Amino acid sequence: MNMTHTGTQEAFGSRNLYAQFGYGMPPVRTGDMPGAGWTPPRVQHFPYGTGPQTAMLAPPARVVRAVEKVCVLGDSAVGKTSLVRRLAMDRFEEEYVTTVGANVLQKRIRLQYPEQGLQFRLLLQLWDVTGQKGADLNPAFFRGASGALVVGDAQRIETQIELWKWIERFRRVAGPVPVVLAVNKTDVMDLGAFDFLLMDDISAEYDCFYLLTSARTGERVESAFHMLCEHLVRTKYLNTFRGGRAC
Repeated sequence: MNMTHTGTQEAFGSRNLYAQFGYGMPPVRTGDMPGAGWTPPRVQHFPYGTGPQTAMLAPPARVVRAVEKVCVLGDSAVGKTSLVRRLAMDRFEEEYVTTVGANVLQKRIRLQYPEQGLQFRLLLQLWDVTGQKGADLNPAFFRGASGALVVGDAQRIETQIELWKWIERFRRVAGPVPVVLAVNKTDVMDLGAFDFLLMDDISAEYDCFYLLTSARTGERVESAFHMLCEHLVRTKYLNTFRGGRAC
């Protein structure tokens, strides 16, 4: 720096810190230059690690990129395809089309973990697997999956009971990977008739969360997949997950 102090810039150089980072001396106007009755401009002080300069001091997050296969499972007509389309394309179609085999869509999701200094950028490969009774489910549908969203219909208790079987069938191939349960079609359900005890039992048995979702309105659809991704990241990469009710 030029130390001759021949002008305002040199005499009050610390004000540049204020302009850039929000601390140091505020800008000085020509009328505020030393003279009769002049007082120095107020200086703002922030404790280390707080205030506007915090972002400048915090280390950048390490980015972890991963491709994760996620299966969406459940009985026929529970809304699996609608949930996947709502997440991946943000759209809902009233017309029902039976899934044959498996359809695959993709969705990118970011998760932040400031305490660990990590940011996860996940590319989800969403495998929408047929739920037709008697369908020959190829083990390849489940093989290599990092997790599953297992779906029941809020108005059909039998599809909720079947969640046990879907989890067992899936984990026999994929192993003890994370599962989140979604009870779908809550936009047309009778909450008073819903069996919370059944879902609590399944959730406790498999140490997983469940949510009430609606593919039609979009309610909790993103939350369900984000919760699965959180579970996936914590068990696969951070190993700090604990389950429970989440509806």
